[in-house]
Amino acid sequence: MDRKDWHGVAQEAACLGWFASGRSRYRTYLCLGYAQIQMGNYEAAVQAYTMALKLKPDCAKTVAALRYCREQWTTSGPADPA
Repeated sequence: MDRKDWHGVAQEAACLGWFASGRSRYRTYLCLGYAQIQMGNYEAAVQAYTMALKLKPDCAKTVAALRYCREQWTTSGPADPA
């Protein structure tokens, strides 16, 4: 696993800690979406950014990130469950 992968895994773990504590907020979903992008899991990133938009619907950066993830997911296909 290269440095980029470890960074994504660490971010995902930090975000999941927020979810487990019941303190999930908009930024938590952003963090999780970013971590999923770093790991190439665009389907999960779409889910995270969709939840972020439910909490803060007018955020242009989140809309752009969601659009990017959907495009990547469409071109790369669904994740291969290993």
